[in-house]
Amino acid sequence: EFVEREVIDFARRNPGVVIYVNSRPCCVPRVVAEYLNGAVREESIHCKSVEEISTLVQKLADQSGLDVIRIRKPFHTDNPSIQGQWHPFTNKPTTFRGLRPREVQDPAPAQDTGLRLSAVAPQILLPGWPDPLEDKLSFDPAGRRET
Repeated sequence: EFVEREVIDFARRNPGVVIYVNSRPCCVPRVVAEYLNGAVREESIHCKSVEEISTLVQKLADQSGLDVIRIRKPFHTDNPSIQGQWHPFTNKPTTFRGLRPREVQDPAPAQDTGLRLSAVAPQILLPGWPDPLEDKLSFDPAGRRET
């Protein structure tokens, strides 16, 4: 029935598709689609209605002939990053540098509060404890000064 009713209408709707109708008396009816890239797809139309055959032929006409593959990710690049996908912290330093000594953070002269900060590592000097950088005395953790 498809050959009698639908083939001519399908050929008029799709002028870029060539249709050959071959009769083979002893074979199962089938639709063979040959694409320009050399791919060949065969589909059996045994026990199918006219509407099912129409949708099958339209689907074969719309395809490119390439194998259907599942796309896992919606993005692709030829040069993938070994670090992973980009995010806002990709090029940020990995160390936390939020707290800095007052000399580096504020260029204004610091007031003398009794606390001294070194440029290498911050140190807190308590009143009554000797400054190891200024005193020539050796320091004992028990609080005694030796000369």
